[in-house]
Amino acid sequence: MGTLSRLSQLMADRLAPPTVERVVQALRGELDISSLRDAERATLVHTAQAHGVAGLLAHTHPDFARPTLGLKAQFMRAFISSTAAVAALEKAGIRCVVMKGITASSHWADTQVRPQSDLDLLVAPADMPRAKAALLEGGIAKHVSIEGHFVHNASLKPASPAGLYIELHYALTSHHLLNVDIAALVAQREMIAMNGVTVPSLHPADAVVYLALHASTHALARLAWLVDLDGYARRSTVDWLDAARRAVAWGCPLAVGLAWDEARRLLCAPIPDAAMEGLERPRAQSRLVQALYWATTRTTGSAHRTAERTFRLSLVPPRHLPGVIVKKLRANHEQDHPV
Repeated sequence: MGTLSRLSQLMADRLAPPTVERVVQALRGELDISSLRDAERATLVHTAQAHGVAGLLAHTHPDFARPTLGLKAQFMRAFISSTAAVAALEKAGIRCVVMKGITASSHWADTQVRPQSDLDLLVAPADMPRAKAALLEGGIAKHVSIEGHFVHNASLKPASPAGLYIELHYALTSHHLLNVDIAALVAQREMIAMNGVTVPSLHPADAVVYLALHASTHALARLAWLVDLDGYARRSTVDWLDAARRAVAWGCPLAVGLAWDEARRLLCAPIPDAAMEGLERPRAQSRLVQALYWATTRTTGSAHRTAERTFRLSLVPPRHLPGVIVKKLRANHEQDHPV
């Protein structure tokens, strides 16, 4: 067995860090939380909060229920901010999509406990100037703090202290060279009914590719991102074979495959085998991705940051690497020198 094969086997056989593994067991209903000692339970609550899933365990013990009121207040703040921003853009004749956030939470078992700290909106690249103006003139935002040609979004500060920081996207990520028609993505959006209003979301097949891409690009650092995928798999009509074809067409099957793999492994997400096969991941690079991801779960400090950067590059097709590196360096420069 070669080095990559041995490392990928390690990855397949590994246990998550103990507290994370216990959170996963709790989410799957396999852990008797009432039997834990107070210190163990406190650590579990802390870890679940850090991973954004404490609200899903509110029914298991009062210690998990206590943060739930704050999460629900946070949801209402996000809902109000999101719908107000969408209304301002739609009033200006600009189609948009709410990415992650409340559209992802609509697929959770409890739709009001998914944490959200900012608002991600997607518009067609040609609509960016008018979209920024609509948010500023509509009183949703007061200032554009970051924008550029290589960073994939403009960042806008909210006009109200109760509002959310807005990330106005014209692309999905700066970490990949994707073959995606953003205007077409926005045009085929799906409207989700929430609290008596409709909210524009990515088409389900696009959503499960984007959510997986985002999660893997950030080294699957939060279980909440896998819960997003599990929620779509259980509570939405997703053509997973079509989603796999989209991941291949976009040029990100490795990133998507890793997140789908982990959602299946940890949460038993019902993503079909045929979809996994449809990703057509290069075997050697897929093993490298798994091995490097394993390294990100076993390192801390500067070693972790190095492992994460190396892992992120491993998700990129080799032919795209020079372009991705240049693009990311330029995007970092734009972020470090905001307007």
